[in-house]
Amino acid sequence: MNIQNSETRRSAAPRAARMLLGLSSAILALGGIAHAGAFQHALAALRASNLDAFIGQDLKVLWLSDSTTLLILAGVFGWIAARPSAASGSVVSALALLPAATGFLIYVFLGGFYAGHLLVIAALAAFLGGLRLSASGLSHSASLRARGAGGTV
Repeated sequence: MNIQNSETRRSAAPRAARMLLGLSSAILALGGIAHAGAFQHALAALRASNLDAFIGQDLKVLWLSDSTTLLILAGVFGWIAARPSAASGSVVSALALLPAATGFLIYVFLGGFYAGHLLVIAALAAFLGGLRLSASGLSHSASLRARGAGGTV
């Protein structure tokens, strides 16, 4: 009975990690697509403003780089959800700092804007997924130890 409970807990950990990382990936992907889709509105506002040309170009770069970062991170979390041995739980948890920091900055400069809430939820899901991944023993570092390669990733 105790062995069965232990095995059930171990199989639940990777499932929970995958679900959390999948949720984070979906939120970030939808956010990246929505943000990129709103670029035309940002351009219209920029044309109507009297910002210096350099600042305007900088705004374009920052706008699209944010969308790109969200989409790339969504892909990374989706890939790790599909292949949990691809990264260590600590790396996943560290990557979760990216949307967390962006969400924090949204709160600082825009207040309770919905994008900040979504980024914090995505970050929390990824962070918890990383913790569950570490607990499951399916992470990249656990895979290396099982093969006798040693070290941590």
